[in-house]
Amino acid sequence: MISQDDLMQAIKISQALQDYFDQNNGATRLRSTDAYDILVKTNVVERDRHSGIKFREFLKKLKNNNELNHIPQCREEGTGGKTTNWFFESAPTKTIRARNLKPVAKAGKLLSFELKEVKKKVEEFPKCDTSNFTHIENGTREKYKRAYESWTSDEDALLLQVANEITDSFKLSELFERQPSAIQRRLLEKFKIII
Repeated sequence: MISQDDLMQAIKISQALQDYFDQNNGATRLRSTDAYDILVKTNVVERDRHSGIKFREFLKKLKNNNELNHIPQCREEGTGGKTTNWFFESAPTKTIRARNLKPVAKAGKLLSFELKEVKKKVEEFPKCDTSNFTHIENGTREKYKRAYESWTSDEDALLLQVANEITDSFKLSELFERQPSAIQRRLLEKFKIII
């Protein structure tokens, strides 16, 4: 059985490995022992005395539960016997970055604001004329009521306040009625915050 903590760990592994590939353009493929060393150095996994046996067992657990997709860089190659060789390749477009999940310890923490109040404030922000929108823009607008709106200073301030406590871009998307990617882009460009 895969827990929420297991999925969070898989996403952390994926992000750490992708960061390594992004920073080392010459690196195209890693063996599991090399990946394990990188993950130990970045404090994503703990060093064990068997050179990553727990890490490889974790990969097997994900595979057996059909959750290996949370580490899209991972490739398995069977040896014809009982052993599996694990390899890792860059997968920048598949790496999950949109969902920085909260640690379980913070999950039950009360927010310093009411979600209803945030939604009410968002609904009061001005909206532009949509008469010149394309069919695609109107379709997006049906799902995200503030898609293609200019960001106001009031909305920026509210986003910054809320993002300090809610780090899931999908939840922020619900509150601010914008695409998750638009929320991520605004936080990065305006406040240098990555979620």
